[in-house]
Amino acid sequence: MIASSAGLGLSVHQRVTADRLSVPVVLERAGSASARAIVPVLVARDALAAVVAATTGALLLRAAAGDDTVLSPLVLALLALSVPLWSAMLVLARAYETRYLYAGSGEINRIGIAAAMTGLPVLLGSWLVLPPQLAWVVVLAGGLGLGLTLAGRWVARMRAQRQNREGTVRVRAVTVGERADVDRLATRLRQNTYHGWSVVDEVLLDVHGTRADVTAVVAAARSSQADVVMLAPSGGHHLGSVTDLQRALQAEGIELALTPPMVEAVGPRVTVDSLCGLPVVRVRSPELNGPRRWLKSLADRGGALVALVLLIPVLLLLALLVRLTSRGPALFLQERVGRGGSRFRMVKLRSMYVDAEDRLAELAGRNEAAGPLFKLTDDPRVTPLGRWLRRTSLDELPQLLNVLVGQMSLVGPRPALVSEVMQYDRDTRRRLLVAPGITGLWQVHGRSDLPWEESKRLDLRYVENWSLGFDLSILVRTVDVVLRRKGAY
Repeated sequence: MIASSAGLGLSVHQRVTADRLSVPVVLERAGSASARAIVPVLVARDALAAVVAATTGALLLRAAAGDDTVLSPLVLALLALSVPLWSAMLVLARAYETRYLYAGSGEINRIGIAAAMTGLPVLLGSWLVLPPQLAWVVVLAGGLGLGLTLAGRWVARMRAQRQNREGTVRVRAVTVGERADVDRLATRLRQNTYHGWSVVDEVLLDVHGTRADVTAVVAAARSSQADVVMLAPSGGHHLGSVTDLQRALQAEGIELALTPPMVEAVGPRVTVDSLCGLPVVRVRSPELNGPRRWLKSLADRGGALVALVLLIPVLLLLALLVRLTSRGPALFLQERVGRGGSRFRMVKLRSMYVDAEDRLAELAGRNEAAGPLFKLTDDPRVTPLGRWLRRTSLDELPQLLNVLVGQMSLVGPRPALVSEVMQYDRDTRRRLLVAPGITGLWQVHGRSDLPWEESKRLDLRYVENWSLGFDLSILVRTVDVVLRRKGAY
C-alpha cells in the first residue's frame, strides 16, 4: 500500500489525477530558483578574477620587458580576449549548472576543464606574439586567474554551507520507498545539513510488492512544493515505470533523483553507457595503482615540502611552547598502520602529559566511542596547551614529515593504531588499501564527533572513489572545519 506522512493520507483507494496538458509546462520551484540566483554573482566573480589576472599579466609583461614595446595592440587584444574567453569556457564546461554548484569535486572538475580549454588558445597565442622568455608571465597570470576563481567558488560554497547549517533549505525533497530506505535517506540528510537538503514529505511503499501509483507520488511532491523526488532503491520495485514518474514530475518542474543500491559507488567510477538501446550504469573497479596514483604521490610530497618550508617558524614556536608548558619532548611519535598494513611512526606535537599511555587502562571504562576507537571528550591526560592544539589541529602539522617520506598522504583515511587494526573485519581492512591522510572525509564530516560506523563508511567511500579533484575539495573543506573547531578534542 501507499501512505504519506505529511497528512496526505494517500492509499490505493484514493487517486489524485495530475492535470493533463497538451503541451508540457515546466514550473520552477523555490529551491531551483534559489540555486539559480547565485549564478549571476558567480559569473561576475569569475569575470573579475579574469580581469585581475589579465591586468596582472600586463603589468608583469611590462616589468619583465623593461619597456612599453611589449604592450603592443596585439598583446593587449590577447589579454582583453582572455576575459570573455574564460567566461565562455566556464559556460561550455557547465560550471554554472546548478547540479555542480557547491558540489565540491564536481564543481572543481568543471573549472579544471574550463582551465584546460582556455589555456591551450591563450598559450598558443602568447607563443606567437611574445618572446619565448616571457612565456612564464602568461603561465603565472593564468594560474592567478584559476586560483582566484577557485577561491571565489570556495567563498560561495562556505557561505552556502554555513547558511544551510543554520537552517536554510535550498532543496525540498520527497523520499519514496520502503520504511527502512526512507529512514536511511532522512538520517543521511539530517547528518549532513550543509548540503541544504530537507525531507519535507515521504511516500511509504508496501513491502508486499503492491505497485505504487505514479499520480500519488506526484501529488505528494506537488502538495509539499518539492524540488526533487528521491526514489530509494526499493521505490523502483513498486513503480510500474520510473520513466512515467520522471515525465510526470517534469510537467510539475520537479526533478527525480535515483539512489542506487551501491550508494558508495559515486563520482568518477560511475558512468552511464548505452547497450542495445538501454541505459546501463557501469561501476569501474577502484583505481589503487597506476599513473594517477603516482601523480597523487607527487602532489602529496610537493605540497608537504612547500608547506613545511612555509611553516618552519610556526612549528618551531609551537614546539617551544610545548616544551615550556609541560614536562617532556615537543614531539610525540606513535606507531600507526599505513598502506598495505605497513607500520610507521607518526609524528605529532605532544598534546598529552608524558604518562598518558600508562594512564589509558584506568580510563578504559569511560570510553565514549564504539568499535575499536578510544574517545573521551574531557580527557584528563591532555594538557591545557594540548587541548588548544587539538581544537585548532595544529598538533597535526608535523605529519607533513610523514607525507614527505611517503608514509602518509595529505588526504586519506584516518591513520589507525595497531590495536584498532587488529579488530578490523574484512571490509574495514579495505581502509589499508591507500595511505592514511592528515585530513579526509572523516575530518570534514565531524572529526571526533563521528560514530565509529560512520567514520568507517566515510573512509571506505574515499578508498573506493578517490580522485585528485576529490582530494582538492576535501582540502578546501578542511580549512572551514578547522576554523570552526568542530569535533576536535
